[in-house]
Amino acid sequence: MFHSPSIVRGICASVIFLSPAAFAEDTAPVTSPTYADIAPVVEGNCVGCHNSEFAYADIVLETEGDLLKHRDSVESAITSGFMPLGVPEFKDSEEGKALLAWLAAQKPVAPSPAQ
Repeated sequence: MFHSPSIVRGICASVIFLSPAAFAEDTAPVTSPTYADIAPVVEGNCVGCHNSEFAYADIVLETEGDLLKHRDSVESAITSGFMPLGVPEFKDSEEGKALLAWLAAQKPVAPSPAQ
């Protein structure tokens, strides 16, 4: 039995288009960076001015606890392009995005209202 090439291509395209794999979503879990991932970013971009000896704006960012204490201020300073000083494009860099993702993941989740 002979089938024309255009019919065979059409059938193959239909099978591929309608296969469950064509509709499958990427189910890999999205994970936020850990503090270990962003600690070098903070050390390299923040701690030079925000340390226990200098404490620019009375903000120390030497530990995870320090960063959590000032989470909202740090997030605001980065997203506005104010920090790191002189590097407004930091927020769009891979390091900046990782730090912002970590900060966002640390926000408390509001409890669901009782139903």
